[in-house]
Amino acid sequence: MATTFYSEIAANRRNSFFLALMVVALLGLLGFAIGYAIIGSAAGGVFVLGLAIAVGALSGLTTYAAGDKLVLAVSDARPVDDSMAPQLMNVVREMATAANVPMPAVYVIDDTAPNAFATGRDPAHASVAITTGRLACASC
Repeated sequence: MATTFYSEIAANRRNSFFLALMVVALLGLLGFAIGYAIIGSAAGGVFVLGLAIAVGALSGLTTYAAGDKLVLAVSDARPVDDSMAPQLMNVVREMATAANVPMPAVYVIDDTAPNAFATGRDPAHASVAITTGRLACASC
């Protein structure tokens, strides 16, 4: 069977969900062990297990919903538009059109290192960030 881009995306989503589920299960096991060790009974372990699973699930959902915004905030990225960086906006618009995805939000990070990254949970919630070092370096 031929592997397509969309089958790779589906496999990546399944693997990511499984990995997140494993992290929550590990938090639950650690919560049970800690609760049992501190309180000295299985009931205490079960209580802390439930608390650990709730915290893990809430953390996972928050990261899923706002992880891209967190990455951009930590990077001190600022949004740009056509008037600020017309060439960058044109390149991103052309690539989005070629990939048949919605135009992502575009950000610039004040950093001399040539770098760029994309973030977001799906094409409708995507963002692209590029450093000023990458913008200034035409041959990099």
